[in-house]
Amino acid sequence: MTTVVFVHGTGVRQPAFDVLYQALSGEIAKRYALPVVPCYWGGPHGARLMQSGASIPVPNQTRGDDENDESGLWSVLASDPLAELKAMSAGKTFAFDDEVGEALTQQAQACTMPSQGFSSDVQRFFSPARDAVMSSGAFIQAMARAEEPLGPLQNAVARAFLARALVDRDDWYAEQSASPPWTLSLAERQAIVDALVEQLGGGERGLGSWIAGIAGGAASTLGTSFIRRQRMTLSDGASPAVGDILLYQARGDGIRNCIRDAIAGIDDSVVIIAHSLGGIAAVEMLVANHLPRVSLLVTVGSQSPLFYELDVLSTLRYGSPLPDHFPAWVNLYDPRDFLSYVGAGVFGSTRIVDVALDNGVSFPESHSAYWSNPMLWSALDTYLS
Repeated sequence: MTTVVFVHGTGVRQPAFDVLYQALSGEIAKRYALPVVPCYWGGPHGARLMQSGASIPVPNQTRGDDENDESGLWSVLASDPLAELKAMSAGKTFAFDDEVGEALTQQAQACTMPSQGFSSDVQRFFSPARDAVMSSGAFIQAMARAEEPLGPLQNAVARAFLARALVDRDDWYAEQSASPPWTLSLAERQAIVDALVEQLGGGERGLGSWIAGIAGGAASTLGTSFIRRQRMTLSDGASPAVGDILLYQARGDGIRNCIRDAIAGIDDSVVIIAHSLGGIAAVEMLVANHLPRVSLLVTVGSQSPLFYELDVLSTLRYGSPLPDHFPAWVNLYDPRDFLSYVGAGVFGSTRIVDVALDNGVSFPESHSAYWSNPMLWSALDTYLS
């Protein structure tokens, strides 16, 4: 008889764990007729804000509720350089004035990156970025809906050009495993945008009051006052996942011991299925403890190989082999899950089998989509049937 021990990942607290455990144990019982023992560490060993977020700064009340905060708009554009153009077109009907859009399109095609200050590092990315924005559906629709006054649209186009160039620059540095040498200040960005607006035929500069009137309620998305007001909620919501990782690195014994204790009362053969950070803890626990009853470790979306390559595992230094007592290890990952890694070539052990899955969604959803993926269960059929 085999018993499965399930170890959850980061950011999971009791209500979510209960739902996940019931679904997982039900599926395993149905498929393999095996019992599942829960290892819930999120309550006793998970991170929490000990003073209810006392470390989170209170918004500066002297600034007021400024929906036109420029830094918030650039934060949105860093994720999607076309966001402003999309928001401006939302809910508008076609203006049917081809001359306005055509003229602005011609001016946009002729735009060049102004050379000033620290912008030289971005210049080589500008022309491809401009062309990419102009070929997008958001730009084409914005031109079709162009209407006087053009100032807001000219500013939005200029910011889209610069935002895409900044994203492309950062992506290029990331491919070189490096960080950009600097980040353009808001003043530098505004100076570049102003120069681009001049090339686009002038028009009013800056953010202006138009943001508050964007159709579809997009103003709250494009201003940082929304984020400032929600910072407590955002921090409290994000802290379990991020905090769990930090807490584990500082004091991971609690989670490792929780897994060991869950196994201690089982007389059967044991298969550990561990997700994300739970996989790291399971690997380290099995390195430090010889547990003959554990016949198989299954890690799902785990960062164990990364931690090993970075030499930050507490129980196994980089270059040291897995101990002889370590069980067979199946490592399930999704290439689109940026928090999953492959282990066979890193640890150099024939006991590790990496299995690629396709969860069908992009990151970050891909990190938690394993359990509903039929490919996961097909992979487990080989080992649990």
